Amino acid sequence: FKYFMQWESSYNGKGEPTDAQIAEAIASVQRQDNRLTVPEYTVDKNSEAYKEYEASMEVKHMQGGKVMRLSQPQQIMASERKILEEAYAGDIIGVFDPGIFSIGDTLCMPKEQFCYEGIPTFAPEHFARVRQVDTMKRKQFVKGITQIAQEGAIQIFQEFNTGMEEIIVGVVGVLQFDVLKYRLENEYNVEIKLENLPYEHIRWIENKDVDLDRLIGTSDMKKIKDLKGNPLLLFVNAWSVGMTLDRNEGLILSEFGRG
Repeated sequence: FKYFMQWESSYNGKGEPTDAQIAEAIASVQRQDNRLTVPEYTVDKNSEAYKEYEASMEVKHMQGGKVMRLSQPQQIMASERKILEEAYAGDIIGVFDPGIFSIGDTLCMPKEQFCYEGIPTFAPEHFARVRQVDTMKRKQFVKGITQIAQEGAIQIFQEFNTGMEEIIVGVVGVLQFDVLKYRLENEYNVEIKLENLPYEHIRWIENKDVDLDRLIGTSDMKKIKDLKGNPLLLFVNAWSVGMTLDRNEGLILSEFGRG
């Protein structure tokens, strides 16, 4: 909780919200009846006479670089939902997501250039290959596992040079695998099989021009990518990280961290 209080007031150097402007940080993602709502924390740092949020006002989604209109804002209280016409700094509201929001994204006024610092992502320590039992339910499987990943409950990766045919799930604790299995079966009617993998270490590849086909690794290394296509490496042993760096001059690896 203390971290999120600090994060709420942090900036990443890409400008500041000016007087009478609105900045919103997407704090969590929830789904009800197959609809996505995004609770947001609306704040104004520099003005006591802050500008109010109005229904259908235009905002800029900084991560996507697009100006959009927020429709049907809702006040969220337990299981109740109430349509709002206006809101003020400090209010928590929910808006429908067209499929582009992620936890930690920033929404601000269209003319502003401002981003909150990313929320830290804990490095997964346990990995498993996930497959659906019934191949006819592929669509539900991909939809369910993607949505659960967007909520932050799990992290999903793909085999290098493949699509969603092979999905690798990473979690901090093994009980999250049970949560994933339960939710897919009960919320998406999809039964899955989990194949535990021996990997324990994950690294980002910082080099933008790296050719993964020519990367010289170790026998216990696996090349993967996240859903945005960013390349990563999995290792069974920590010493393999250093050996891979020695074998590939100029290669830059970083630990899993901020999103």
